[in-house]
Amino acid sequence: MTWPFFSLAKSKRTEPIHFRMGDNWVLVEAMPEYGIATISDADILIWAASQIVEARDAGRPTSRLIATTPHES
Repeated sequence: MTWPFFSLAKSKRTEPIHFRMGDNWVLVEAMPEYGIATISDADILIWAASQIVEARDAGRPTSRLIATTPHES
């Protein structure tokens, strides 16, 4: 992975991930009961981001809420 926005551990991680490149930075934090998304969650999160980008590019409204059903691919 180029940038460490997911925990690479298989166990729950609650310690924040601080990432800085030049003037840009990202802080990934988690609720203690859930932990940070792991590399196992990456496919789902990449799919969700692609849905937001696709809607934006098509001129449809976007939202932080994404609803889906198990049979969608």
